[in-house]
Amino acid sequence: MRQIIQWTIAIGILLLTGLTPPSTSAQIIQARGHAIGVPPPIVPHVVIPPLVRFTGFLLPYNEQNRDSLHTLTVIAGQQKWLFRLDNVETLSEPQTGEMILNDIFPPVLHVTGPEPLLQVLQTAEATRTPVTVEGRLYLSDRMLAVTAAKEGAANAG
Repeated sequence: MRQIIQWTIAIGILLLTGLTPPSTSAQIIQARGHAIGVPPPIVPHVVIPPLVRFTGFLLPYNEQNRDSLHTLTVIAGQQKWLFRLDNVETLSEPQTGEMILNDIFPPVLHVTGPEPLLQVLQTAEATRTPVTVEGRLYLSDRMLAVTAAKEGAANAG
């Protein structure tokens, strides 16, 4: 019984010494008598996609109107529209406005989001009313995650 207690204590001490942080700085390591500086750990840079607001008209998709200025091809599931933009705002960064459109190349934007918000887009296209769409713009994927959508935008026209 005494031997079991001694072994338990010995194993406990080994575990504790192996799990505790060293008392010296983690920035300097002694290797064969020489001090070696260790850089801080690399933390990945996380980029939060910008929050943008697009205002304009959704039109039926056809090849004739595709190449006009400030027009995006918008794809939501099986639906495809042309989004004739009147205004572009960047809400989460310094105002880059329409400059962000240059980063969407080719000018095709996939739209995703809750079904009620995507229904607003369908209704706006059917009634030919202006629409305002807000969301996170993932430029590398050319995708807009819609967070808000409403018809009858005041500054569209």
